[in-house]
Amino acid sequence: ISDLVVRVEELYGAAINELALHDLGKLQKTRKQVAKVKSQVEALKDNAFYFIRSMDENTLHSSRFYLLVIGYLQDMIQSINFISGASYDHVNNNHKNLKKSQIADLKNIDESLSELMKLISNLFESQEFANLKKVLVKKDVLLSEVNESINKQVDRIRNEPSSPKNTTLYFSILLETKDLIEAIMNLLELYQDFQINVKKSFSKAT
Repeated sequence: ISDLVVRVEELYGAAINELALHDLGKLQKTRKQVAKVKSQVEALKDNAFYFIRSMDENTLHSSRFYLLVIGYLQDMIQSINFISGASYDHVNNNHKNLKKSQIADLKNIDESLSELMKLISNLFESQEFANLKKVLVKKDVLLSEVNESINKQVDRIRNEPSSPKNTTLYFSILLETKDLIEAIMNLLELYQDFQINVKKSFSKAT
């Protein structure tokens, strides 16, 4: 989970940077990398039947956790797949690049998302949730940045010359970013609850 969180953040950053550069070749490579990660998650889903069959009676509660984890991982991949695909299509169709102000907002969001993902990755690796409050604060700040970017774009549409194609892409990236954040936070909450339940079960057994 920790590795995938880091990988998704890397792919998100790559898509934003390559869109800013209007680099079709690199966007195509990122799409292929996203497809590879997507296939890895789908392989986990395909193995769910055999995973559950192999479990003993004392660990059957883990099957629900396993399935929910896969669901949230799929949500994350779906968001990054949409962002990379929409960016590729935009450049491939020779639409004009996003405005500098839009690119600047997306890069600021990417920077904040990177910081959040690193904190979350560290939590998964250490399995210590003492810093969860820090993650939640960071998440709220990031969502505020996304919402502010949406509001700024609404103002641009009303007060500046705007391209419908650029606006559609920009809004789509922002909304998928919100979905990505929600999926990773749901995954973190699920993992935390699972760890608490495991510790409770272990305490009862001993």
